[in-house]
Parts: sequence; structure tokens; C-alpha cells
Amino acid sequence: MSTKKKIALTVFAFLILLLIWEVISRIVDIQFAVPSVGDTFTELFKLFVTLDYWKKIFLSLLRIAAGYILGVIFAVILSLITYKIEFINICVSIVMTILKSTPVASFIMIFWIISGSQTTPVIIATIMVMPIVWQNLMNGYAQINKQLLEVCSVFNLGFLRKLKILYFPSLLAFLLPTLIDSVGLAWKAGIAAEIITYTSNSIGREIFDAKNSFLGAEMFAWTITVIIFSLIIEYVFKKLLFKGIKYEFNS
Repeated sequence: MSTKKKIALTVFAFLILLLIWEVISRIVDIQFAVPSVGDTFTELFKLFVTLDYWKKIFLSLLRIAAGYILGVIFAVILSLITYKIEFINICVSIVMTILKSTPVASFIMIFWIISGSQTTPVIIATIMVMPIVWQNLMNGYAQINKQLLEVCSVFNLGFLRKLKILYFPSLLAFLLPTLIDSVGLAWKAGIAAEIITYTSNSIGREIFDAKNSFLGAEMFAWTITVIIFSLIIEYVFKKLLFKGIKYEFNS
């Protein structure tokens, strides 16, 4: 399918969704529950031209980005340790299973009490990212060619050299999709944490306030903001990641 045709179909599908939204809004006829398309985008434009809107987006991005980075770092460190030591692998596996199985709302409430509303979104983003990245790294380690590993040992290759020619290519197929998918997961979980903990200067707090004030159009406008930035973050991250990997292999 050509790029122009794909864009045209995407625009058409988007317009159909807007039409369905407007029809539902008219049928329900409760502006707080389902505001009209016009009211929502009017409110979104009003927010868009204010400095406060961008300030809150920036601070939410900062918190969640910090959590994402910490999650990836912890996952990489743990994978290196658990790959080498079986007992620690068993212990970490249990912890990761607990992290993946426990409802995110439970973690939000626990860490809200322990660390406060400003830190909780960071911790939640970390908790959401870490188990997924760790598990995929462990899957990647399991697929490393043992014969090539022995060859590297015979030729006494250094760690950085082995990392580039053996570990990195083997882990890439498992790590790359995970890093991209977990960005969106961290973003949505972090916003949920902001809503529940009523984090000051955040997107989540604005959604909570709009809901409590029965401002449906404003609540939808902030929700659309979350969706738009989720798509932008994933797209930009994917481009930067692929560009960095391409540079690394060509260097």
C-alpha cells in the first residue's frame, strides 16, 4: 500500500470515528458523560494556547520518563545478575511475577502512602517497565548461540567486543519491541498514578479536577492529550531508537 493511500485511509477512519462519537453524544445527550466533538476540540484549543497546559504536560513527561529510564536500567542490571546466578534468577522471577500480577491501582495506593504523590508516578512507571524488559532480556540470553560464546572465549575477546558482536545482536530482537511498547505502558500507568494520587502540576490532576467539576469537554480534552502524546512518544522513540542502532552497527 502506498504512503498516500495509507494516509488517506487513516484520515477517513479518523473522520468516521469522530462521526460515531458525535452520534453517540447526541443520543446520550449528557454533556458531562459524552461531550460533543465540537465542544471537546474547542476546549482542547483553549488549553493548547496556554502556558500552564504545556507546563503540566512537561512535568508529567519528566516524571514518567524518569520512571521509564529507571525501569530499563534496573531490568538490564538484574538480567545480567540473574543470567549468571541461578538462585538469584529464581528469586527475581518470583518478584517479577508479583509485579506483573498485582493490580497497578494497589501499587499506586501503597506507594502513595509511602512516598507521596510526586514520587508515585515515577515508581509506577518503573514497576510497569522493569518486569517486561527483564523477561525479554532473559528470553534473549536464552537464545544466544553457545558455540559462538565459546569461540569468543577461545579468542579471548573483551567484554565490549563480545557485547557488540554477540550479545547485542542476539538481545536486540527481544529488547527493541519491548522498549517501544513499554514506553506507552509507562505513560498510561504514570498518568493513572497522577489521577489517583492527585499529583500537583500534572495531566492526571487536571483529568481528576475536570471529572469532579462535571466538565466533560475539559476531561475529554485532557484525555485526548494523553492519547496524542502517547502516539508522539512512541513514534519519536521508535525513530530515535532505530537511528541509534543503525549508527551503532555502522560504526
